[in-house]
Amino acid sequence: MPDEWSEKQLTPLSMFELARHWIDGLKIIGAGNGAGLLAAGAALNTFSTHQNLIPWIKAAAIVYFGGVFAFAFGLWFIHVAVFEFDEMAHSSRKQDRKGLENHSKRTTSNMNLANTMANVGMLTFLIGTAIGFIIMVKY
Repeated sequence: MPDEWSEKQLTPLSMFELARHWIDGLKIIGAGNGAGLLAAGAALNTFSTHQNLIPWIKAAAIVYFGGVFAFAFGLWFIHVAVFEFDEMAHSSRKQDRKGLENHSKRTTSNMNLANTMANVGMLTFLIGTAIGFIIMVKY
């Protein structure tokens, strides 16, 4: 028989708790990509006389910029999912089966899109950081 702590750990998160955790994670990904984009901009100014570095720095900036967009879209998808979840609750109270199914599908779809954006944002951060590491080691 599981103890109280074990039972609490196995309790599923509510949609709102899940969204809150995802938003926190996306904020970290967005901050990392934003910092990388700012660093790439500063590097463009600092190393403007080193023409061999410019394409590498621009590549990192473009990748980080993509990560900032992934962050923004990820947050947007989460907010839409939370709205759809709320509408799903209203449909449930009204016993509107069709509305319930539609809002449920949209909630799931938007959370899946948010997950994709989180993965894209993390990947862009890692790629941008790898480019920065290559620049540091190579030059």
